[in-house]
Amino acid sequence: MIRTMRLLAIFFVIISAISCKNTPPPVQYNSNVVKIIKTKAFSLKKEFNEWVINKPEFYSLEGLGDNRFHKDFTWSTKYIDLFNNVIYREKFVIDEKGNEKIFSKISYDYSNPKEHKISKITTIKSHEPMNDTLIEIYKRDVKGVLQEVQNFNGIYLENKTVFSYNDCGQNTKIEEFEKKGLKKEYIYKYDKPSLNEGKKISTIINWYKIDSINQYLSSKSTYEYYWNKKKQLIKEHSRCWVQDVETENLEIKYSDFIEKKPTTITSDGIQGITYQIDTHGQVSKDQHLPSMHRIEKITYNVKGDVISFRSNTNSFGGNWENKLEYTYNKKNDWVKIILSMGDDRYLITQDIKYIDSQIIANDTTKIDK
Repeated sequence: MIRTMRLLAIFFVIISAISCKNTPPPVQYNSNVVKIIKTKAFSLKKEFNEWVINKPEFYSLEGLGDNRFHKDFTWSTKYIDLFNNVIYREKFVIDEKGNEKIFSKISYDYSNPKEHKISKITTIKSHEPMNDTLIEIYKRDVKGVLQEVQNFNGIYLENKTVFSYNDCGQNTKIEEFEKKGLKKEYIYKYDKPSLNEGKKISTIINWYKIDSINQYLSSKSTYEYYWNKKKQLIKEHSRCWVQDVETENLEIKYSDFIEKKPTTITSDGIQGITYQIDTHGQVSKDQHLPSMHRIEKITYNVKGDVISFRSNTNSFGGNWENKLEYTYNKKNDWVKIILSMGDDRYLITQDIKYIDSQIIANDTTKIDK
């Protein structure tokens, strides 16, 4: 308890030093905001056998939070509407003096907010030396089905993504185009022609390269999916090739479900075969890694958040475990996470302001099981 009080005391001192007022979103969004979330992240260090704040972390945790724990660990301010859509966001960097500087401002427009259907995303990168304006335009048909996404850098179209569907409304193909032509395509198959009942059973991903003369297939991935009667994904088989060299052949099994979320993931096969490309662009094997066997265990708390992610591997990657300890407020939003990754530890916080509400982030309850 004493250690926790010391940590919190140091934490609030540093939070005060590294803070700035929330910049209001563009005027057109003001009336729609019901919640403002300021997220910050810090690495911790041990002093006299106690964990204290070390330094801000504004880059290193971003992908980890999104992909593994389904949480936003990015140093940012988000403005949320009634339907839990992010309608405006600012990302920050921290300079050596501890001052926040806006890295980018992102505005989100929705054609149908209730169904979370985006129509436009505008990103203004304001951190030197980048001052770009990036715009994503989402084109939909009269029913609101996404047909195309166009990506602009300023007024110039850089790339676009085109979506195709069958007569049942299932997405059967996604094509990504650059100025020179098709760069990447996804092809999907389903077990039955039904938008609500059909399950995806395979994905083929093709990567293309375009030289001055023609276009050719440079690499390919295939995925097969297997489902049980409860509509739970129980197995996935992935294979990858670079030209004719197979670089992955992996079978992943999912089990011990909590509703539709597996708590055990078992992977067997070849992953990460290295290769060489000669001066003529031909690929050859460089190293054939041994077969991998990996077991991942995921534990959730009563709110459905990941509190432990443990991996045991017989080859590269070794054994490791991530642990998360949450503190929630009375609105059931998390306001603090202590993240342990081996010998490293991090503190992630959410300062939440509810519009027209008396509930504040300090009204908390701790749950870690």
